[in-house]
Amino acid sequence: ALARLEAAKANETRDFVTSLFEFAGPDKSLGEQLTARQLLDLGATRIDQQLANQPQLHAEMALLLANTYGQLGLYDTAQPLARQAGDLFASTGDETKRFDALLALARLNRQTGAFADSVALLEQAGALSGGANDAARSRLLIERGELNREQAQFDPAREAFKEALAIDRTRLAPARDIARDLYRLGTLEFSAGDNQLGLDLLRQAAARLADSGSDNTTQLASIRHDIGVILIQRGELDAARQVLQSARELRQRLLGNEHPDLAQTLKELAGIARQRGANEEAESLYLEALAINESMLGNEHPETANSLNSLAVFYRGLNRL
Repeated sequence: ALARLEAAKANETRDFVTSLFEFAGPDKSLGEQLTARQLLDLGATRIDQQLANQPQLHAEMALLLANTYGQLGLYDTAQPLARQAGDLFASTGDETKRFDALLALARLNRQTGAFADSVALLEQAGALSGGANDAARSRLLIERGELNREQAQFDPAREAFKEALAIDRTRLAPARDIARDLYRLGTLEFSAGDNQLGLDLLRQAAARLADSGSDNTTQLASIRHDIGVILIQRGELDAARQVLQSARELRQRLLGNEHPDLAQTLKELAGIARQRGANEEAESLYLEALAINESMLGNEHPETANSLNSLAVFYRGLNRL
């Protein structure tokens, strides 16, 4: 019986994915080349109709779409999909997958500045039996630590990150998980004021990824970005510019030209250009970063406010305000 169910699920998945890629053919697209984003949007519009009678598969596809939209920085589009996935997993009794959906939704709320909602979602996730294994506990701790860090609650964030690292080392976790833990701890120590410890931890994280062959990932781009930020604080502008430029190129290649993570890197490069006296370059980078955040995050998001403030400080320095 289980084999028949799995076979039916595989067929439903195949049919759903096939129906999407049929639209990339010239007869359906009328000669237009569909982008990955367009196929993603098409999938999001079709899951309710095509998978209405398959709640488990419906939920899995909704969560996949939510995570993909989130990686692209399209948080407002991702949130309802993650919420839908959580509700569907609850209806099927799959607490392990519901844990995943709640964690994804908590992350999306944190990324849009809805910290109180994120706290409530993490509490729900922590109460589920689906979050009882070590790998899930580590992921929950990391997300709690991130939420604490973004609110400058450094002590509880450090405790969460260290506990996650200890769990992952004990369970002999993959290199990407160890690198993730070292990276989170490194950014925390930098935020708390210890530049050297933060830099050491980030370099350890980058080395973990390099040793495992994961040298073309968004995770490595984030590590390089934050190494660059620390180098700026240390006054090592040439080294910072070099590593930030590599982060920029990697983020553009993996995330495209309109992602909030790219905007962060552009803003840091703008600061270096300003310090070097390259004002036209600095202005262009600041404006590009602001435009991305306004488009992707909205005018009320803290990152948009930070970008606007950076541009205002720059103009003030040029006596243009």
